[in-house]
Formats: sequence, structure tokens, C-alpha cells
Amino acid sequence: MATKNRYFYKLLSWSALSLFALSAYSCSEPASPFGQTDITLTAHDASCTEVWLELKFSNLTQPADVAIQKDGKDYHRILSLNHDTLLVFEDLEPSTNYSFRAIIRHEGKDDKISNTIPVRTMDTTSHNFTWEVFEFGEGLASSAFYDIAYISENDIWVVGELYFNDTNTFDSLGNYIQPYNAVHWDGYKWNRKQIFYNTSVGPSFSPIHSVFTLSDSLILFGNLVKLENGLIKSINVNISFPTEVLGIWAASSTEVYIVGGGGRIAKHSGYSWEIIPSGTEFDLHDINSNSEGRVLISGSLALQNIGSVILQKNGTQFQKITTFPATVEAVSVAPVGKIKTLTAGEGVYQSLDNMATWKLLQVGTSYTEIIRARAHNQIVVAGHFSSVFYFNGVRWIDKNELGIPELPRIVWQSISINDDGLILVGFSNFNDKAIILRGKIG
Repeated sequence: MATKNRYFYKLLSWSALSLFALSAYSCSEPASPFGQTDITLTAHDASCTEVWLELKFSNLTQPADVAIQKDGKDYHRILSLNHDTLLVFEDLEPSTNYSFRAIIRHEGKDDKISNTIPVRTMDTTSHNFTWEVFEFGEGLASSAFYDIAYISENDIWVVGELYFNDTNTFDSLGNYIQPYNAVHWDGYKWNRKQIFYNTSVGPSFSPIHSVFTLSDSLILFGNLVKLENGLIKSINVNISFPTEVLGIWAASSTEVYIVGGGGRIAKHSGYSWEIIPSGTEFDLHDINSNSEGRVLISGSLALQNIGSVILQKNGTQFQKITTFPATVEAVSVAPVGKIKTLTAGEGVYQSLDNMATWKLLQVGTSYTEIIRARAHNQIVVAGHFSSVFYFNGVRWIDKNELGIPELPRIVWQSISINDDGLILVGFSNFNDKAIILRGKIG
């Protein structure tokens, strides 16, 4: 009998414990739907006032409310987020350290917390330049510079078309004296150069609209001539291409690209040319890259109000990324950092999200021909009516504040930003001269 009682009491005890456990479980909070979810935050880039953060999820089973914290305090909220996303914040201070993290909030509580990432914004740059102006050209013909290749402060090439009283004419024997199409800075002075393409009937002059330097011993010119180890060599042409090569870019001597009218892109392998499809018939005015490896092309038909395109290099091909509406004419493009892009032309436009959306910036009122960027805090745009604007990371500074000498009716065509300052080249509609404007920091 005692044994049966002990068995009964044990059974009763186990039943009570089971009932207590069941009761405790039923009174506890339901499990979070984000129990298996991971959330990570990555900083892709930072300027003086902007930061680009990528928010990523794994095992996300339903939309989440996410708070972004800056320096431990709530900074930005996103409701019902159900996918990875790129976040851009534009209200930071220059030269400042920040920390960011992301938190999934569920029913008022912090459910999942990401890693914390440190970010330091860039400092602004000086816009205190000392300026020099150089003019080239004589006679009735109009001289012009179109492009520049900066190798070092003592090795600079500028190309275009230059006419003087003793050129573009005939000598006493009836021989035609050809114009110049380049100048070279050797550290002391500018030297006039004739970079001619050799044909079966002799050297052939043409204006040069583009130049690109692969090294101090290999310079590529837009008339399909290269200067290699001090020797001028013509590059064999085995394709049909527009007369004017409007832009050159090269990854190496065996991967050279040229762009021109009618949407034409060609690639030189070191031995021969091949046409690369562009997917557009717009004139391709500019090809430009940055240190992050981004290579972009801008295309439009000047003053026809039918829009424009941006192409992006992918392997050895180019893909159309952006098609602008008819009101936007982009003749020049500048990749900035890993994500930002700017264009010049009929207005200056900026994209902060890999060219998905664009915003018109309030940068002057004149038509702009060229935009170049060395970094987020070194951007220059220039164009008609002598207009020049320099972005120091926080604001755009015009030619008057930059202290640029008065130069009437200049059309700027190209820009180089370098260690010791910047150089602009173009031409004057006032006196038909080709113009070089060089600004040194300090």
C-alpha cells in the first residue's frame, strides 16, 4: 500500500510540474519573428558631408522596422523594410568621426542589433590658387585647345589646333606650312608641337581633340598617334571611325578605347581595332574614369533637346545605365568615389545612388562643357562665358572668389586636377586665341 501511495504522489508531482511548465510557457511572450535574422551595416564611401551605408539582411522572413543610430542615438527610421538597401545621409560635418549601427525594432523593443561601423568624413580643400594665363595663336584663323594630359608639374601635354603667322600658309617654294596641334610644358616653357599622322603621301595635319597618358613614356593622341619612348608612331586604322576622336581612355597599351560621333566606340588590342557596340547613336563626347575603377561615357546630340545617355564599362563592353529626358544634355561626366556621379552640359546634375536618380544642382547659369573630379572635395566644372566653379567638399566657389583673372568670352574644353593645383584649357571667342589657365595652390 505504501508503495502505491508513493507512486501516486510521484505521478501527482510530475503532473503538477508539467502543468506549471505549460502555464509558464503559455504566459511568456511569443517568439520574435526575427529570431533567425541577421542584420549588417557596411560603409561604402564618405565625403565631407555625406556617407553611403549599405544595410543587408539574411533570413528576413517579414518586413522589419529599422532604426539607424548615429553615435548611439536614433538618427533615421525606416518602416516595413523587406530588402537590402543603400542609405545616403547628407547632413554630416567635415573632418568628423561618427559611428553607425542598425537596429530592428519589434513591438517597441530592440530585437536585432547590427555591427557598429566607424566613419570619418573628409576635410575640405583649399581654394587659394595663384593663377597664370598662357595664350597661343596669331593671324586670322581661330586657335583652340581641346584636351590636356598632366603627367607631372614638368611634363604636361595640351592638344588642339594652333595657327600662327608662319603656319597655315605656303613658303616661297609653294610648300604648305602645316599648323601646330599640341604644346608641351617641360618645366620652364611651353613648346609648340606638330603631332602628325603619317600617310602614304606624307605627314597629315588634323586638330587633336583628345589625349591620354598611360605613363610618362606612352602618350596617346586623338589623331591616332602615340608618343612612345620619345618616338612618334601612327596607329594603324583598320576600321571606319568618325574623323574626330572625342575621347580616349586606356587600361593598358593592349586595352585602349576611343569614342566619337554617332555612338561609335572602338577598342585597340595592341594590334588592331574592333568596334564595340554602344546601344546609342548619340555623339559620345567624353570618356572618364576615377581611382575606384569606374569608367563612364556621356553622349548627346548638341543643342537638339532629345536627351542624353550615360554608359558604364563592364568588362570590355559598355552598358547604357542612364537615359536622360529631352531637357537634359550631358556632354561630360565625372565618377566621384564609389557611387556618386556628376554630369555637365545643360545644367550640372548629380546622382548619389549609382545613377538611379538625378538632381539638378544650382551651379551657375552658363552652359558647361567639362566636369572633372579628383575626389569628393576636389571637383571642377567649367564652360561658356569663362565660367569656372570649384567644389571644396562643402560648397561651390565661382571664378571671382577663386581670383581668376578677367578673361572675356572663354569656352573651357578640358580640366586637369593634380597635386599642385589645376589646369583649364579652351579658347577665346574674343581674340581667337587658344588659352591655358594654370592655378597653383598657395
